Amino acid sequence: MTKNVDVARLRQQLADICARWVPPDVARVVEGLARPAIRLRHTDEPVRSHLGGAALLDDLALWPRWHGRPLSLVAVIDLAELAPFESDPSLPVSGVLNFFYDYEEQPWGFEPEHRGGWRVVLTDPASGRTVNTPEGADAFVSLGLVPQQTLSIPGWEEPAVESVFPPHQDRSSDAEAVRQTYFSMQDDWNEVVSVESTPNHQIGGWPRLQQNPIWRECDVVSRGLPLGTSEQWNHAEPTFSAEREADWRLLIQLDTDDDAGWMWGDVGTLYFTIRQSLPVATAVDEAWLVLQCG
Repeated sequence: MTKNVDVARLRQQLADICARWVPPDVARVVEGLARPAIRLRHTDEPVRSHLGGAALLDDLALWPRWHGRPLSLVAVIDLAELAPFESDPSLPVSGVLNFFYDYEEQPWGFEPEHRGGWRVVLTDPASGRTVNTPEGADAFVSLGLVPQQTLSIPGWEEPAVESVFPPHQDRSSDAEAVRQTYFSMQDDWNEVVSVESTPNHQIGGWPRLQQNPIWRECDVVSRGLPLGTSEQWNHAEPTFSAEREADWRLLIQLDTDDDAGWMWGDVGTLYFTIRQSLPVATAVDEAWLVLQCG
């Protein structure tokens, strides 16, 4: 099947579930916000995309370092293997993305000083070569990844659905009924696309959040303002911009994964994000990361 057929089929399934649970106005919002994504599952087949293992770089000197030590390689994604699939944001049809992270310190992304604790390096496969993990970095076993088309919807926490999801301060019976129907719709859809199965590694789409939406943190902290305390949030509030936050997109979501040999925080998830308005090379180089735990 072509990627358009796969996404069209998923959108029809979503429409059927929305029709079963929520009013037409809510269904229009949810269906309009649905974003195609690519689920990454473990495989023993010979593939070029993988967790851990060796990087594909032009030179060992390009292996990123932070605080005097090399970062750990957590994933290598060959974009040519994703080309038959659809994602939001859309990605180039060629190139290799190397994802690095400091496994020792595990920066959370809520302080500007955390920049450098992760890196995404885009490599041309024609010039890249296999580079093994240098001494001093945590090395993870190589696990092949096979892509699978999926379709993601925003969680109820996302600002994008505020128009149809009553705030929790509204404790009226009508508001509670609306919330429950949204939860039921979301649960049915999550079962269709196996959102709750773990590990949930994903390219693009809406993230599976463990806490609050990540977009404000990405936008504000990447511009130099910390958001680690309530006082820092209050100080930064005048700079909040819904328009800028909407420019951020999930690049890859990497779950805690026993087979890969890693755990982020307390069974948490890494979210590498980019700004979709930037050229791909620039967006990748300026990627921001957020770590969340349940």
